[in-house]
Amino acid sequence: MQLSISIERTGPDGLSIHIPDLAELTASDAPQPASQLPSSRYRLLDAGGQPTRDTPVLVHDTTTNLIWTAADSITRDRVNHTRATEAARSLRYMGADDWRLPTMHELLSIVDYGRHEPAIDTAAFRCHARPYWSSSLFAGDSGFAWFVGFHYGGASVCSRDVDSAFVRAVRGPVRAASQ
Repeated sequence: MQLSISIERTGPDGLSIHIPDLAELTASDAPQPASQLPSSRYRLLDAGGQPTRDTPVLVHDTTTNLIWTAADSITRDRVNHTRATEAARSLRYMGADDWRLPTMHELLSIVDYGRHEPAIDTAAFRCHARPYWSSSLFAGDSGFAWFVGFHYGGASVCSRDVDSAFVRAVRGPVRAASQ
């Protein structure tokens, strides 16, 4: 098993950005047997940015050309939308400083509708069946933002002020709904 690196960074507002270390990994995070390899659209990357079959640090989606954090969340707890946005933007990871909160459509692009609890390729991503914030604001009221629940892969809105979701960061060009 490859050792996952751990980063604890405290931003100006005291926000702790967290990537789990090996001691925090669960059995579901362990390397998968060949029969449980990720979809061919995902390229798993280690701490050096090199392809790996062990526990990945990053996931390159070759369909969208986005780079995702493989960790379950970059925050330890549920946070509100503002803190989620700040956590993603302030992430300095793998030599990159252009991390961001994904759009709703980008988050929905990694949902695997053939799975549930969680509805994601667990050979590529460490993910629990819980909600993750998107950067997309609700058109009907900008006090609300969209999140994607990885229980079954659905999207919904929630008040941006509520500590109700986790954070998965992404890098790459923003993908609109039609892309």
